[in-house]
Amino acid sequence: MATNKEAFLLALKSTIDKMVKLKSLEIAVNCADLDDNVQTPKLFSTEDSALLLEFGSLQEDPIDPLYSGNFHVGARTVNDPANYEILELVGVVSSLFVPGQRVEIREEFDLVQGPLVGILNPSSVDVLQQNYDLISNMRLVNVSFLAQRLVV
Repeated sequence: MATNKEAFLLALKSTIDKMVKLKSLEIAVNCADLDDNVQTPKLFSTEDSALLLEFGSLQEDPIDPLYSGNFHVGARTVNDPANYEILELVGVVSSLFVPGQRVEIREEFDLVQGPLVGILNPSSVDVLQQNYDLISNMRLVNVSFLAQRLVV
């Protein structure tokens, strides 16, 4: 099924969201979208660990229907002085996006699988510097990717 460029961005983000949210349910930790300015501050006021995600960028490369971009996934922990828990969670969430793998981009709504609208190919997964806010640790992973929007 073909989709327009604007719907492709939404489908791409919702696919990434679904993958991370399902993993958080599987390992029984919270999940927070760093772009959500309502739920994320609530989570960060607790001592709960969480998987994190944040959409970065998407640009035509060189033109539609070919794209490149990046997003961040990662983890947040509290009371983790040796950083073992955060590194374990970062490993779990980053293993969802292996360079060279093929991820189907689907229109996803409320964890319901929709039609195939494109393909995501992670090209690199780079662990970023850890951040501290005097209460918790947060470490993100930058996932760079190439993607193709399906056209008919």
